[in-house]
Amino acid sequence: MGRDIRAVQRDVVKNEQSFQEAIQQANDALRQISEVVKQNKATTDQELNRLEKGPSQIQENMDTARRALQKQIEYHRIG
Repeated sequence: MGRDIRAVQRDVVKNEQSFQEAIQQANDALRQISEVVKQNKATTDQELNRLEKGPSQIQENMDTARRALQKQIEYHRIG
């Protein structure tokens, strides 16, 4: 009977070790997921900033093109 108790105790220790390893693997996976989420958020924030600047950048480009065209027209009128 004593051997059965020792065998059970060994099984409990093995199960505890397996459980701790599983917890460690889960924690590692959560850290990796957290890092990916942070990277995705940073990428999303950058893309949103780019998209928000898009209309103003287009307007700025149009204004620049309009000024350049007006200068060319004036140059040809004078020349």
